[in-house]
Amino acid sequence: LCYYTVVTISTVGYGDFAPATVLGRLFVIIVILGGVCFFSMETGKIVQIIRRSAEGKGRFTPRDNTKGHVLVIGGGITTGPLSVIESFLKSLTDASHGDEVPEVVLMASKSPGEEMVNLLQQRWATRANIKYLWGNPTSPQDLERARIANVEFCFVLADVNAVAFQEDLQNIVRAASVYRQRQQIQMLVMMLEGKHIRFAVQAGIPEPMCAGL
Repeated sequence: LCYYTVVTISTVGYGDFAPATVLGRLFVIIVILGGVCFFSMETGKIVQIIRRSAEGKGRFTPRDNTKGHVLVIGGGITTGPLSVIESFLKSLTDASHGDEVPEVVLMASKSPGEEMVNLLQQRWATRANIKYLWGNPTSPQDLERARIANVEFCFVLADVNAVAFQEDLQNIVRAASVYRQRQQIQMLVMMLEGKHIRFAVQAGIPEPMCAGL
């Protein structure tokens, strides 16, 4: 009775072949219970991975390891109207680019809001493999999560609503950290005030990579 109860509840089914002895049925019960426990544990791990990825705590996994991708950092990612970053991303990943549409990693110092999560779940964003990472661009570990070694271009977007001097200095620090990790990278650093470009140059960022508003 115990054997038939376990087989029925587990939905394994009796199959064409079934153990006839008590020892055989006991062995099958152990295997079934072990299998149920194993799949429950693995399902929990998968759910945890999905949750961490949605919170921006995962790693970027490119679809093609032979191609580089774009890294976007700066205060402009998480502040201001979401429509601005949406327009930027759509222009960056427009299908008119053909096979040259880049994969994109967004990195910001806080978890993505609900609006950002919903945005990146839209079809055009998933097709372009746009990934949000909750991290600090000044951290080598976080840059490794973004696969900094394969980044071809980096955009540093400024928060246009922030205090210009403070925002520009913060973005200079972020940009300088990325540039030190990968000096072959192409970069565009958005500065709220052009006069602050000299600070970026002093931090080791080439002047042609900086643009003032």
